[in-house]
Amino acid sequence: MGRRRAERLKAPLDLLATSSLVIPAVLAGLAYLLLYLALNGLPLYGTLLGVTLAFTYRVAIPYRLANAALLQIGRDMEGASATSGASPTTTMLRVTAPMMAPAALVAWSVFFFLAVRETSLMRILGFNGPTLASFDRNAPTAVLSILLVLGIIALLRGAALRLIRR
Repeated sequence: MGRRRAERLKAPLDLLATSSLVIPAVLAGLAYLLLYLALNGLPLYGTLLGVTLAFTYRVAIPYRLANAALLQIGRDMEGASATSGASPTTTMLRVTAPMMAPAALVAWSVFFFLAVRETSLMRILGFNGPTLASFDRNAPTAVLSILLVLGIIALLRGAALRLIRR
């Protein structure tokens, strides 16, 4: 709904949000490395928080998928809710969010699987913790991690189905 109100900011924000699609992971890693080294007071280099902040540059992927789903939701659904006397918050929680739930689940699943592959960004930023790509030497750990990921996806899918049924 906020996207529909700020039409004059749409093009610059859209460009900013999708600019990360053309930035390679190595270049983004080097940029974040320079930023983290310049911020001496904040110890972000080599930490999980630093890697998490660095992965935010890939948010354009779920943004694009969720934006496409939001554009498919007609304004007449929100208009009908407003005509029935619902507040904008109620409209978002009871109309827009349940219709967006499957697209959001798919968008963040795609983001997760793409983030798992980007080990170069993690290595440049000095994070030497275990990654899913490093589990190939230890087959039982790899199997358990895959089962954990599938369990999380199943839980998210169940939550999305509950939101849809409301």
